Amino acid sequence: MDNIRELMLRSLDDDLSLEEKEILNGELDKCSSLRTELEDYKSIRKHLKQYNHTFSENFNKKLFDKIKPTFDLFGSFKSIAISSAIAILMLIASIYIMDGSISINSLIGVNSYPIEEEFYSFLNY
Repeated sequence: MDNIRELMLRSLDDDLSLEEKEILNGELDKCSSLRTELEDYKSIRKHLKQYNHTFSENFNKKLFDKIKPTFDLFGSFKSIAISSAIAILMLIASIYIMDGSISINSLIGVNSYPIEEEFYSFLNY
C-alpha cells in the first residue's frame, strides 16, 4: 500500500514508466479510497499553486545570522593550544627550579650522574 502511495505522489510530479502506470491504474480501479486520496492531493496542489509567497528582502540575512556554526575548529584549537603552552611553561619552570638551570639534558630528563652512582643505585634496588 505504501508503494502505491509513493507511485501516486510521484505521478503528480514525474512521469511514471508504463509498468508503474499500469500498476497504479490497476490499484486505483480496485480501491475507491485511493482514487479519492489522489483527487484530494490534486485539489490541494491546485489550491496551493494559487498562493504566491514571498519573503522580505533581508530574510536570508536574518536566517543565516540566527544559524550559528555548531563547531568552530579554530576556537577549540586555540583554547587547547593555550592550555598546552601553559602546561609546557609550567614544566620548564619546575625543571628550572629543581635543577637550577635549563639545559637540553634537564629538559629531556637525562641527568648527568656519574656511572658509578648509577651502578650503585641499580645494585641497591
